[in-house]
Amino acid sequence: MGKYTQWLIYFVVAAIYGTLVEWALGSIWDVFGECPYTYPNSPLTHSSFIMMPVWGLAGLHAVVIYLSIRHRKPKILLWLLLLAALTVVVVAILSLI
Repeated sequence: MGKYTQWLIYFVVAAIYGTLVEWALGSIWDVFGECPYTYPNSPLTHSSFIMMPVWGLAGLHAVVIYLSIRHRKPKILLWLLLLAALTVVVVAILSLI
């Protein structure tokens, strides 16, 4: 498996996992009270497919932090700057949808 394929898999898994967790927590919150967030135009109500890229990027942030700690190489954290900039761009684009 190629290096970039592995990162793509991390992204996809984080996107799906984050979306499902957001939906599950929002649904559970609704059972016990009023959930503080909803996506009115989403069939999921407590999550949105539009947010999947953001969850994927958040997962990549976590992977970079893990790798930095695991391999004891703080310079790996510099990749967070690039990921943070990419996340800002993605959020800006999604806010226009």
